[in-house]
Amino acid sequence: MTDSRLPIHPYAELFPPLSSPEFDRLCGDIAVHGLQEDIVVHEGKILDGRHRYLACLARQVPPRFRDYAGECGAPLSFVVTRNCCRRHLTDSQRALLAAKLKPLFEAEARQRQVAGLRRGSDFPVRENSPERGSLGKNSGAAQQAAELMRVSDFSVKAADKVNRQGVPELVDAVAAGKVAVSAAAQIAMLPAEQQEQVAAGIQSGLKPKDALAQVQQAPPPDEAPLVDDAGEPLPEQALAAFQQRRQLRALCRRLGAFRREVVRLAESAVGIHLDSKQVLNCLGDAERTLFASLPAHVCPACRGAEPGCDLCRGHGWVTAASGDKQLGCSGTEVSEAGELRA
Repeated sequence: MTDSRLPIHPYAELFPPLSSPEFDRLCGDIAVHGLQEDIVVHEGKILDGRHRYLACLARQVPPRFRDYAGECGAPLSFVVTRNCCRRHLTDSQRALLAAKLKPLFEAEARQRQVAGLRRGSDFPVRENSPERGSLGKNSGAAQQAAELMRVSDFSVKAADKVNRQGVPELVDAVAAGKVAVSAAAQIAMLPAEQQEQVAAGIQSGLKPKDALAQVQQAPPPDEAPLVDDAGEPLPEQALAAFQQRRQLRALCRRLGAFRREVVRLAESAVGIHLDSKQVLNCLGDAERTLFASLPAHVCPACRGAEPGCDLCRGHGWVTAASGDKQLGCSGTEVSEAGELRA
């Protein structure tokens, strides 16, 4: 077998990868019985059979390939049709996939329009002609995705809202079948930090409505702090920055969640092509850089009284690193798990 590996087509990666036990079973079956179904290639990339391909590589079984023959029309429809037959997905999981398919169908429709404009027939279609919008199967990308995934338009709209407004943990909960997309769309209307709390409750085993009620019944957060981390009163010009510490910490936690997800993916079937170390290093650097900007102390040099202060630049506050250097104490760091600790 050659050491060079074929790339995976983006369409093939729309569906979630097999879990480690499922991939191990596939590897075992191919090792014993060989490859039973050809791997489909399109434009030099694996369109269907990425897991069979990786299993062949893992067990040193020669893979067999065939080019996509257009049996389902567009390659995207082929991938969706084949995977829908193999995977047992909930309605919400299919709706989430439909929301991801919608922009791809829109892109295909634009490509068909461009192709029609270039080829024409007896009379070329002008760029601004009303006929341009009717070229190809332009029945609406959202409706096309909904019909292909066998879900309602309402479910696709709810899933699209979750994709656009939901935190990654909430999207993952829908993808894992732990929360209905209709409920997730309501949760996605909450602030990011509350969404994360609801998702954490769902992950711990709570029902979505109980996790949401738990967050909604929690006491409201305190108003902006009036003192810094050392108990020093804040000057007026520093209040706005200290108000944003909650959002900055929430963003750091989200980056930590991304890091944990990368670790999970590295252990799955796609890990064979994933440079997880590089990704984790980049995410870790971003997390540490963000946390380094967290307001922590009243400026030890001017206490917020000097607009021209070189240390705080007239804003009346400094970060933990700057303040601790001036105060001669140890700072705060980010743990490997992506959590803030003193």
